[in-house]
Amino acid sequence: MRLENRLNWDDVRKLRDSWPGKLIVKGILSVKDSETVASIGADGLVVSAHGGRNLDCLPTPASCLRDISQAVGTRLTVLADSGVRRGTDVLKYLALGAEAVQLGRLPLWGLAAGGEREPQQCSA
Repeated sequence: MRLENRLNWDDVRKLRDSWPGKLIVKGILSVKDSETVASIGADGLVVSAHGGRNLDCLPTPASCLRDISQAVGTRLTVLADSGVRRGTDVLKYLALGAEAVQLGRLPLWGLAAGGEREPQQCSA
């Protein structure tokens, strides 16, 4: 697999200029990048190691989240993602400054383990 490096901040600026809706940038792991996202005029960002399975050198979102939230949390919606396996992981991300946490595979694992439930019949 090859890392795609043709996209850059100018592309995100062009997207912001042409897209009137909400714009959230995912994969932010540094205060510098979070400041860039804010300067572009995005509405939010996701602190995430999306693709981190391919890039072992990335910092964890938990190690970056507090600093990013403190830097831009009053200007942008700060979300967190990656590595969420249980409810306590959600609480940790919230405590570190995320406004919300993306769950991704977590609900899918629960559904896969327990299967879909049949609707309960009401007795009159």
